Amino acid sequence: MSVISIGNFDGVHLGHQKILGETVKLARIKNVKSFAFSIMYPYNYYKNNFEGLIYSIDIRIEKILNCGIERIITADLSEIGDMEPEDFIKLLLKKGASGVVVGEDFRFGKRGSGDKDTLENLSKKYNFDLKIVNDVKEKNCRVSSSIIKKYIQMGDINEINSLLGSPYILYGKVIKSSEKTILQRSFEKLVNLKNGDYLFEYNKEEVKVKVVNGEYLIQDKNKFESSEKKIELKAIKKII
Repeated sequence: MSVISIGNFDGVHLGHQKILGETVKLARIKNVKSFAFSIMYPYNYYKNNFEGLIYSIDIRIEKILNCGIERIITADLSEIGDMEPEDFIKLLLKKGASGVVVGEDFRFGKRGSGDKDTLENLSKKYNFDLKIVNDVKEKNCRVSSSIIKKYIQMGDINEINSLLGSPYILYGKVIKSSEKTILQRSFEKLVNLKNGDYLFEYNKEEVKVKVVNGEYLIQDKNKFESSEKKIELKAIKKII
């Protein structure tokens, strides 16, 4: 048996952390496992005007597990996008869910036809525990993936880090040539920082990165060699 939180969890920001924390708490009360059901890509991911994800799937999984979740179930919308809300809940119950935790803006099922009221009715019908977690607000503004993406596009590292609850991460492989050293990120659609110069931290040392139209040029070339191993650069600030 398990308690399952459901969402895309892009960025695993302060709001997501609250949901995941409540999932772990309820699972401990019920003496069951804590699971996260993470939808890999949102509905608009495959549209041409999609601005990008905050983090790739592997970073998202790492951060969800760091919140104390014991197991992650990933799903593509092609698998669940056409399910009616009740059928989706039946799927979770078959996977052993005895409790469900979601945010107050959560929508699910075909064309997002299910909401928290739908969930409340289904929890009574199928007798599972339900926890609706209130939004987290910073400066009277709801913390959301969409607002963080806007700050990324603005290059506002202070706001990004504040809403994520931890330093924003650039994650990828170092590709070095005679002309330049770049950090090659995931081939998933990721939102890009605004063009400019930034200061990151790697292995407790400062690293300067210049962003030019989605290309991440590492200025401290001597600190890196080309490698298939992926690295994490943690954002400190934008250099004025």
